[in-house]
Amino acid sequence: MAGGARGLWRTAAAECDAMSRLVLHEVSKRFAPGEAPAVDRLSLHLDNREILALLGPSGCGKTTTLRIIAGLEAPDSGTVTLRGEVVAGAGRMVPPEERGVGSSTRPI
Repeated sequence: MAGGARGLWRTAAAECDAMSRLVLHEVSKRFAPGEAPAVDRLSLHLDNREILALLGPSGCGKTTTLRIIAGLEAPDSGTVTLRGEVVAGAGRMVPPEERGVGSSTRPI
């Protein structure tokens, strides 16, 4: 991406993953000091035309991960990159309405 404010937020990882639609790098979230993290150093890459399903038992961090991706929660550490732009982490937090992300939770 050439120059401009948007270009300032790109990291080396984002440059390498410019073709990925979603990249989480070492994302962590803890709701209270001394408690186990809801999400602990989660990394994933989701490319164009891929679908992501998060499965697991109650309390394992599925909803928290989706809320971090959507911008409803801020990660304590790590970065979230959407379409090559860091939207959370590295001193940046793009609001939910500017991310173009939706999610659906359905019990199975």
